[in-house]
Amino acid sequence: MDYAEKILWLRRYRDSRRTQQELEAELKDQQEHICQVTHLLERGPANREDMQSQRAIEKLWEIQKHLVERIEQGIAIRREVETRIDQVEDPLDQEILRRRYLLGQQWKQIAKEIPMDYRNITKRHRRAVERLPL
Repeated sequence: MDYAEKILWLRRYRDSRRTQQELEAELKDQQEHICQVTHLLERGPANREDMQSQRAIEKLWEIQKHLVERIEQGIAIRREVETRIDQVEDPLDQEILRRRYLLGQQWKQIAKEIPMDYRNITKRHRRAVERLPL
């Protein structure tokens, strides 16, 4: 993998976290919808409308299951990125990569918090990415 491909690979962390937030919101909506539909079913004897509601609930459960699977895939991606960053030998390089890709910090913020010259941060970053075991 070249430098640009490794950068894209590392960015999967933030992308998966953003996607997970969207999926969790959708999952919450689906769960609320399931609660509403099941409440309707509790009101009385079964009829045709209740059968349609039951099928709707089953469909919602399938959607919920799919959302949970996608959330778990995102968690696996983040664990993989974290593991690779942990394999970087130099602790300072690890910190730069963590701040940039896990925390999503900008270069100036990283340079301020480490503290190190901005140019040195970007040079170390490039070297760390190039040495990243992928």
